[in-house]
Amino acid sequence: MKMFAIIRSNYPNFEVTPEKKATWIPLMADLTFDQALANLMEFMKYSKFPPVAADIIQAEPGGMGGNYDRLRHETTARFAEMDRWEQAALPECPEHLRPKLLGGGKAGSGDEL
Repeated sequence: MKMFAIIRSNYPNFEVTPEKKATWIPLMADLTFDQALANLMEFMKYSKFPPVAADIIQAEPGGMGGNYDRLRHETTARFAEMDRWEQAALPECPEHLRPKLLGGGKAGSGDEL
């Protein structure tokens, strides 16, 4: 298995076992060797840790792995959610307190914070 030899030469702690071979071969059945090799090479550019089968199957040439777009979308959604939380947590400042908060002045009588 040339793929395992390439991985092993770049990640010395990567163990090639009969169980691993028996698992990886069916998982990679939908990929051509050239696709798998391109995905592995792309993965190796960004990871100092050995791959698991999913890293090779999901890697997209020219990207940082198949999860990149999904993670980018999830991050954008999370930031939008955090913005909504911030808006809900910070009510509008009452007009009678704005001069004190913004100008450093004193609030009128009965306007203590």
